[in-house]
Amino acid sequence: MVWELWNVLTQLAFTTLLAYLIIGKSYNWQIICSLGLLLLTEVMYRLILMPGYDQPFVQGHNFGSYVDTLLMGKINLDGWVAINAIPTAAHTIWGVLAGKLLISARSASYKIKMLIGFGLLGLLIGFGLTFTDHR
Repeated sequence: MVWELWNVLTQLAFTTLLAYLIIGKSYNWQIICSLGLLLLTEVMYRLILMPGYDQPFVQGHNFGSYVDTLLMGKINLDGWVAINAIPTAAHTIWGVLAGKLLISARSASYKIKMLIGFGLLGLLIGFGLTFTDHR
């Protein structure tokens, strides 16, 4: 058995379980939870600076790599880290929300507007974050 938590299927198992646990909650609660997961990851990378792992956005020298050395005793040379499962859970939750929207009784035009609107909002936020300090 190989103990590598950065495997995609391992991470999807975590994200699916988390999405399943909150699928019955309100849309707002799920959105807030997903944004909280993203914020948690950002805070961990920026504020938990261990010796040798104090460069939040440098491959092999960040909090995710530190956690991997604790969990698995090694770092993935391709830059994958196990705690990527946390922000990936946010994406899985958004997929659940999109699926719930698509199977709802809402009109097709409403569904398209919502998906495009949230997609554009996500892009704006993502591009906006590129202007933050990544030292």
